[in-house]
Amino acid sequence: MKITLIGSGNVAWHFGKALSRAGHSIQSIYSRNKDNAQELASLFSGCKVLSTTNFSTIDSDLFIVAVSDNAMEELASKIILPENSIIVHTSGSIPMEVFSRFSNHGVLYALQTFTKDKEMSLSAVPFGIEASDDQTFFTLQSLALSLSNNVQVINSAQRKVLHIAAVFACNFTNYMFSVSETILKKDNLSFLLLESLVKETVQKAFKIGPKRSQTGPAVRGDEKIIHQHLDYLQNEPDLRKIYQLITEAIQKG
Repeated sequence: MKITLIGSGNVAWHFGKALSRAGHSIQSIYSRNKDNAQELASLFSGCKVLSTTNFSTIDSDLFIVAVSDNAMEELASKIILPENSIIVHTSGSIPMEVFSRFSNHGVLYALQTFTKDKEMSLSAVPFGIEASDDQTFFTLQSLALSLSNNVQVINSAQRKVLHIAAVFACNFTNYMFSVSETILKKDNLSFLLLESLVKETVQKAFKIGPKRSQTGPAVRGDEKIIHQHLDYLQNEPDLRKIYQLITEAIQKG
């Protein structure tokens, strides 16, 4: 397919490279950050950087909007498309209807965390697709299958629930890693000491289920250890509150 990317952040970066590897043509890129757009466009032969959201003369089959959720609605109101083209977004939270004024629209959502400078394959990443009509659906399904072996139909309501779960599983978990690293650094200990523990925890969660694999002082009801930890955190009231709240949640099951 002939594709225009709208956005030049982490998602656009990975989508662009994956689409190009799959044989699709990245024809043009639009972004408010022209330097980022130029850098991304330089990866694709003949790719142009666009300076306007009037895409009516752009010969692309598909326009992929990969911008922040905060920018989506305003941007959607400014876009002008050529006839018979398809527009999709990649957001986990925004309903498909943000593009309802366009005849052919949908969602191409990859359930993954993206960082621009970390290479990854999308072949096993779950893709959720949603479309305004059958023809658009079949087009998006074909495109998604060229990127991943795991493509599912997920509507806007389901995608919102999935995104909430992903925030707990990914964003909040990564914040906990950051907290752990800060605690360790205070005593000149390396965050890498936790690598084996974290990997085993994740593997067990997906092998036998997170509830069955829960360990630690909270699930054991070891109040003496819990109070020692809370005493250690007495000068960190926010972390102490988080520790106490999660401990209580685990004990409630």
